[in-house]
Amino acid sequence: MTRITPAYGSKKVLEITYPTPFEELLATPEPLPTVEPEFPQVDYLITASDLPTLSLKPYSLVYVGCLYAGGKNTSAGALTVYWRMLKNAVSVATGSISVSAGYYWTVSCFFFGIQPSDHLQLSLWASALGANWDYYAVAVEVTRVLMYYPYDKDVFKPCNFVSITAHPTLTLGNPVVYSTAVLLPQHVDVDLPGISAPKNYDILASKAMGLFRTNYGDATSANSGLSNTSSTYRPYYRRNYVPTKIEMRQLKIDKMV
Repeated sequence: MTRITPAYGSKKVLEITYPTPFEELLATPEPLPTVEPEFPQVDYLITASDLPTLSLKPYSLVYVGCLYAGGKNTSAGALTVYWRMLKNAVSVATGSISVSAGYYWTVSCFFFGIQPSDHLQLSLWASALGANWDYYAVAVEVTRVLMYYPYDKDVFKPCNFVSITAHPTLTLGNPVVYSTAVLLPQHVDVDLPGISAPKNYDILASKAMGLFRTNYGDATSANSGLSNTSSTYRPYYRRNYVPTKIEMRQLKIDKMV
């Protein structure tokens, strides 16, 4: 006869602290060239001080770099702004956006799987003269946090997402948020219903996905960029809901014969 004996571990509290994002608003906007530049206008070196800090040491995690840039079309007609994302001088993604006369443009770039000493870069150019850029920002998030090496009989019951916040909050250049994507708790590699407020789940964590995934930069738009225009706002940007406090109690199930 087989008896299933659950054993609860002590409650663990994981707190995640995000540093203030880096932002720069140029005193004088710089014109965009009409051909791709030899060197990226934006070249940001990731250091340890950019990374979120965790109160508990996890088994593994993944960092997502969020890079934002913006400017304006000052010409009398519409034009196209082109961009190329690079990591350590290697192209990651390209894109473009049509910008009406007098409108601002913003590109939100998400680099999946970055590390300290990585260069996050962005090259910018336009289809005609009259476009400029004058703003960029960088923030780092964590995704796929795995607390312990996953065994198929380990489950967090419950896993309480105690505190959720929108990240990053940008302050320079008349910013407005275009969208904030929900956080995706994970259960055996399946996205549970996305959340933007505290919630409890029973979670069986996997090595691939961990406890949760960010939306932009992981579940969607990993190593990709998304563009927006506005008559008023720059940056007009996209961001994620991220956890700042998770309480969990590990349940180990042992089979006794």
